[in-house]
Amino acid sequence: MVMRQTEFADIRNLEHQLMTLESKALPLFDKTLADENIDARRRSICAYSRFKTLLKVLSIKYTLGYDLESVCHECEKLIEALSYLLDNLQHPLDEDFDQYTLIVWSLSCAYLFNVDVGQDLIGKLPFSNKDMIFDRLVHCFDRSHIPTSESLFPKFYGPVLEALGQYDDEKRDELINAFLDGYLKGLKRYDAFWSDSHKEKDPRYYRHFGYWVFELAALAIDSGWDDSAFRDHPVYPSDLVDWKRSQLKG
Repeated sequence: MVMRQTEFADIRNLEHQLMTLESKALPLFDKTLADENIDARRRSICAYSRFKTLLKVLSIKYTLGYDLESVCHECEKLIEALSYLLDNLQHPLDEDFDQYTLIVWSLSCAYLFNVDVGQDLIGKLPFSNKDMIFDRLVHCFDRSHIPTSESLFPKFYGPVLEALGQYDDEKRDELINAFLDGYLKGLKRYDAFWSDSHKEKDPRYYRHFGYWVFELAALAIDSGWDDSAFRDHPVYPSDLVDWKRSQLKG
């Protein structure tokens, strides 16, 4: 097993975190949610924590170099957890960067790993008709869904939004490379909870799970882009893109 991203992650800390999440956090969430007597507020909070944790597990396993079939299994569990969360939310998800990104990554990974989200889940998704990136990802599953031209985070996704309407390949590649080169700074600007997480050295507080632009990968495939000009960027999941494209051809 070969790590897919060595520029940021520490393998020992990643493995330790993965063990903790799978052996302690997830069993605790499952036990809590299995209790029919917990109140609705606690169920909602626990469902969100489980969903977020499963997304971390998926990203960690992908970062560590787990085979894609294994990561696909994690994605199936993630989408089930997302559906459960949306069924049990006590309040709508905030339109903040962190919560938005978790949902965007989930949709992106579902598309990349061929996990069907189903029309029922699509109908429950937040941010629909409010954000072009989000709507373009929904469009991957539902071709009748018409993306809006609005954006919740134009300063972060500006180059990608412009690239989506760009027909000049060279200009589009410049825009995507600008987005990728500014990705980590963009996370800091929005105070993302995983920003600079790779810098923590103490395994007790290590929360890094990888830096990946799953959403860009999904959009590149669905748009039919040639990614040769940016596929070697360390945050672009190129092998997953290749795998997905091979699935589409098959």
